[in-house]
Amino acid sequence: RRTRKQLGALSRDLYHGEEDAEETARQQCQGPSCVFPARPHSKYCSEECGVKMATNRIRAYLPEQQAHWNDEEPVAKTFNRQKIHDLENEQKTTRSRLEELDRRTQAIDKHISAVAKATPTPEEEVCSYRAIWSDDTYCNS
Repeated sequence: RRTRKQLGALSRDLYHGEEDAEETARQQCQGPSCVFPARPHSKYCSEECGVKMATNRIRAYLPEQQAHWNDEEPVAKTFNRQKIHDLENEQKTTRSRLEELDRRTQAIDKHISAVAKATPTPEEEVCSYRAIWSDDTYCNS
């Protein structure tokens, strides 16, 4: 067993890169079920082993919280789902309004083309002539 002084000196040596070959050879990765040697200045042989070990610790220390993690839906997810629903309804309303406007536009276009093809009667010509030169916009004669 090493004393604090020896451990302090060893850690200083390791920090400054003066590793003891015997000490390095004895260090094994502390990852779960890993048999590979640890990297210099690390407890683990790779990042993956470190992450696996951290995951196992979290599962061991926080089992209750983890078990209830997916029980409740997050508030933001509920809010976003409602917002999406509202936007979809607004989209449907807008589409139906646009379809109605398209129908009206087609009806107006048909009416304009029918009026353009029609020939006025002599009475209508007199009426339109009076409407141009008078304040009365309707011709009742």
